[in-house]
Amino acid sequence: GAGWPDSRHARVQGIRLHDQEGKKAIVSLRPRNINALSYSGPARRTPSSANRPSGRVSRAARRGLHTAIIAGVLVTAASALGAPPEKLTPVDQAGYHKLLAANKGAVVLVDFWATWCVPCRTEMPELVKLQQKYRDRGVKLITISADEPETEEGALPFLKKAGATGPAYIKRTKDDDAFINAIDPKWSGALPALFVYDRQGRKAKAFIGETEMAEVDALLAKISK
Repeated sequence: GAGWPDSRHARVQGIRLHDQEGKKAIVSLRPRNINALSYSGPARRTPSSANRPSGRVSRAARRGLHTAIIAGVLVTAASALGAPPEKLTPVDQAGYHKLLAANKGAVVLVDFWATWCVPCRTEMPELVKLQQKYRDRGVKLITISADEPETEEGALPFLKKAGATGPAYIKRTKDDDAFINAIDPKWSGALPALFVYDRQGRKAKAFIGETEMAEVDALLAKISK
């Protein structure tokens, strides 16, 4: 689109986006029938304690059960925090609006970023921390990569390293200018770009360029009550 840098200049900061810009498995390790670890056969007649089953769980079984329960708790905790993204889902102008509509009722942060954008990479872990801080208030972080195919490969590993959770998207549209203007007519397409939406799906504020996370924190504290 007009005003977008070509791929040779994709690493230049503060410019318009380039042409650019899981299934969650919950595993329970708890035995289906804990009593199966205890002896449940018929009572024996012999009075000998050596031959009489005690009905107790063996020490090895107790250790195994204890380990399984701890592992189950850790899996449950990880699930509560959300699973890391498994893929980058393409999104265009229509898909973006459907995405917002699907998340009404939550406070949504939409972060446009790219692997070649240094400020984007710096801010991502901070945005993840804010999402975790306000998770109980229904705050969600949605990431949309502006990477082109030649730099797309590094996007998903970076998101996982930064601790991002949930689905992740990558911009794919035929008309970049129309895409930008549909999101915010005042947006030049510069990165990083963070758009915050309230529970009704209305845009609360746009943060363009490097942003003080304290400002985002204050806004979330206000609109997520």
